[in-house]
Order: sequence, then structure tokens, then C-alpha cells
Amino acid sequence: MPYPYHWDHAALMAQGKIYAVGGYIGSEGRAMDQIRAFDPETSEWTDLSPLPASRHHVMASVYPSPANDAFVIVGGIDGELGDHATASAWLYNITSDSISELPNMPRTRAAGAAVTYDGLIYVIGGMQDDGVRPNLSAEVPIPSMMVFDPSTNEWGERDGPPVHLEHIAAAVFDEGIWVVAGRWGWGEGHLEKGEVYIYDRKTMSWHEGPRLNQPRAAHGVVVIDNKYLVTVGGEYDGTPLTSVEFLASSSLCERRESEYQKVRAVLNAPVGVLSLLDRIAQADCDDVRGSDRRWIRGEDLPIAAKATGG
Repeated sequence: MPYPYHWDHAALMAQGKIYAVGGYIGSEGRAMDQIRAFDPETSEWTDLSPLPASRHHVMASVYPSPANDAFVIVGGIDGELGDHATASAWLYNITSDSISELPNMPRTRAAGAAVTYDGLIYVIGGMQDDGVRPNLSAEVPIPSMMVFDPSTNEWGERDGPPVHLEHIAAAVFDEGIWVVAGRWGWGEGHLEKGEVYIYDRKTMSWHEGPRLNQPRAAHGVVVIDNKYLVTVGGEYDGTPLTSVEFLASSSLCERRESEYQKVRAVLNAPVGVLSLLDRIAQADCDDVRGSDRRWIRGEDLPIAAKATGG
């Protein structure tokens, strides 16, 4: 990536390219207005039209459209205003390399996560400027999740996760929105946590998921081929992390069970042997579903990475 490097930025993938939006230049003490695209086929970065205003701790997600040719950019901190969270919402069109305004969010927000799910855009967690204190506050009252409906061009609010976190990462996985870890509190009293919360859109409710082995914040998550949810890097107690953890989709177990049942049906084996095989097959699925579901540690990153853009 060419200088200046993005830090505390938003990152997403659309139309086969990776986009880095906004961010912070620590060495210069200012927010960025840059949007860049990385093409994996050419291994080249391209500078695109800048944001209307500089933002760091900004959030972005794909705009739901048949062409998949746009993404929304929401919130973030405007360094020009003395580190205040904003409620701005913009639409970036990939085809025309242009930015237009969307209705502002009902609340200011930064350092949260934005995800697109079933035609709606969800903004979850993060910090908001409470309008009273000059700094940022993690004490965001519930409902703390904002939802944008492109069909009506309107924002609404719903209950957020039971514990409000900032510097989180989120992704759509296993037919739900997964909020993975983050930081609780702000300033000297902050604490990185490893809790995972899952949003069920059908019931509009949250429940806890399997906890990470390593608590973290300012990390990234990515879904690989709808089979694995992977969390990468971040920081814990001020120390950047190299650790990687992944969680297998419950659908993998369903596929394995289906394949096993086909084989079992043609086996000419004693009942005792079949019973043993059944127990082995069940144990093989314990790591991807139910109360025994757990994150698996992967190979560490070659270097520590934090503030990776989610």
C-alpha cells in the first residue's frame, strides 16, 4: 500500500477488489479522506475519489443492489472537529467513482461495525459523541443498533448486543450477524473482551456465541467461502496481536452427516459397529455446533496487526 498508510479505517470487498476507506495517519495526527482499491489480480492499489470529509474509525458495507456496484460509508470521527463522532452516511458508486449523500444516522457513531444482511444495512456497537462531554463515550444506550432500509431510504433503531462494545468486528455467518469481541469502556478503564453475540433477524433477538480464546479489539473478521469465520490480529491490553482463530460453519457438519448417512446406508456391518461409527460421527461435529462449539487457533500472522479495518 502506498503512503500514507490506512489505520483505523474501514475495509470491505466488492466486485473482486478490496477497498480501504478513510483512516488515521498517526505520524501526522490527522484523519484521512482517501478511498483506495486493491486489485488482487494485478497486485496494484488505485486512488479513488476522496471522501467529502476526512474520517477515521469509519464504517463501511456493501450497498444491497443487483449490480453489487456500491457501498455505504457511515459515521467515523472527524479529526477536523476535534475528535467528535459523526452521523454522516455516504454512498460510493464503484462504476462512476462518485459519492452521494444518504440520510444521516439517528445517532453519531464511530469504531463500530457495518454489515449488510437481507437487503438491510446494520450499524452495530461503537462509540458515540454524547453531545455533553468533549470526548467519546462508550456508554451508548440501547437500542444501540441502527438499521438502514434502502427501499425506504430511512433509518430505524433496534436493540443491540446485550453488552455494548466498541472497536468490534462483525460479519454475516451461519444465517445471522456475528459480533466478534471488542472493547468495553473507554480511556483508562477499558477492557478487551472475547465474547461473541449473534443476531437472529427472524426473531430480532441476540444470543451468545462461542467465546474467542484470545480477547481482542481493533481486529478484523472475514468469512471464507461461507465455511469458516476467521478473526485476525487486533490488540489486547495495548499489545498488538499476531494470533488468528477460525470457527467452522454449522453447515459443514450437516454436509458431513449427509455424506456419512449415505455411506452408512450401504454398510454391511453389525449393529455394534454401526453404533460406534454413529458416536464417532457425532463427536466429529461437536466442534461446529451446540454447546461444545469452539474457536480453533490458526497459524499466527508473520507480524502483529491492529486497527485493521474489520
